[in-house]
Amino acid sequence: MSDLLFHERIGICMQLADVSGSQLAKAVNIDPSLISRYRNGQRVPGSDISVQLAETLWSYIEKKECMKELSAYMKKRESKISEKAFVSWFISEDGNDDESAAEARSLLDAFDRYIKTAPVAPVPIDIKEFSHLINDENGYYLGEKGLQDGVIRFLGNVYLHTPREILLFSDQNMNWMVSDPDYAQVWASLMAGCIKSGVHIRIVHNINRGLSEMNQAIKSWLPLYMSGMVYSYYLRDSEHKTSEVSMSALKESGGNLTERPAFPGRNLFSHTVFLCPDMFAIQGWNAAGSEKNWIYNYYTDADHLSCIGSLFEGLFAGSAPLIYFPEECNEDEAVMSYDYSGMNIFIFDDRVVIKNQLAPTRMFAFEHPLMMRAFRSFGRELG
Repeated sequence: MSDLLFHERIGICMQLADVSGSQLAKAVNIDPSLISRYRNGQRVPGSDISVQLAETLWSYIEKKECMKELSAYMKKRESKISEKAFVSWFISEDGNDDESAAEARSLLDAFDRYIKTAPVAPVPIDIKEFSHLINDENGYYLGEKGLQDGVIRFLGNVYLHTPREILLFSDQNMNWMVSDPDYAQVWASLMAGCIKSGVHIRIVHNINRGLSEMNQAIKSWLPLYMSGMVYSYYLRDSEHKTSEVSMSALKESGGNLTERPAFPGRNLFSHTVFLCPDMFAIQGWNAAGSEKNWIYNYYTDADHLSCIGSLFEGLFAGSAPLIYFPEECNEDEAVMSYDYSGMNIFIFDDRVVIKNQLAPTRMFAFEHPLMMRAFRSFGRELG
């Protein structure tokens, strides 16, 4: 196994080889757009193309005489690097097969439990109980308690005004939402009420490349996913990490940045941004770990809403679907398929489709490379 993901390995090798995507695509006789998708993590090539890519890149790298640099990435002594060793490293699976299979099983079990048991519906909420927060006109809220109040104001107004959609992103510690069971119930009830009112939710999950973290995000949102009203995404890495753009820079640009905006320093900072387009938003960012002292601004003016809208445009431009629900699946084109606990799993070159056979029937699809590799590993484990 390699410590680097495939999209990282191909990017490094192309840089060492000093070869462009179009040159590499021409050498292996594939569409140049595929190279772009491999590099940004949208797709992982099949075994035959992986070998062709490896052999082609090796020929370029060997001519460039950059084995010393390559050895650092391969974690091999320079004298031990050969074409065979390079190909093996380049096409290796991402992560640990046993761990990947376990994560796939865990996610399938979560689907199975949800489908077979009647989910506990959120307790109906009396919106009048929170009228003092919903009608609040404060421009900011302080600390985690302030964020809780601000989010109740935000979701309460969404529930009352039923806009077409709301946009959500947060990579800060979620204690503010889950540490108090009573508040967690209020949040869940308001979210369910918004969905029942016909509001669509687009959320960019805070996941980097950890499969466990990805699964946790999916499991925690599963009841809302089942409504079909939630569209989830994950931020792609690598070439989608752009220069730091702060909210002040967005405002100065008038919301019309030519470069894709990105949140600064995922590790140093954390952020929360909820937007109801053209109506209101709540936003805060600060040094990670200092959330209890944050100020969360609540905006209703057109300038800030436009800027935050541009921020979300940048997020979605640098994101890919995490989970979605296809209406059809051409099973004959699958490269692998197996059954597990009343579900059919079909693995294609660019996605995994899970087809549930029990009522309510629904198909789930994933395109993230780690998810695809996890379900392939689990299929091999099942035999």
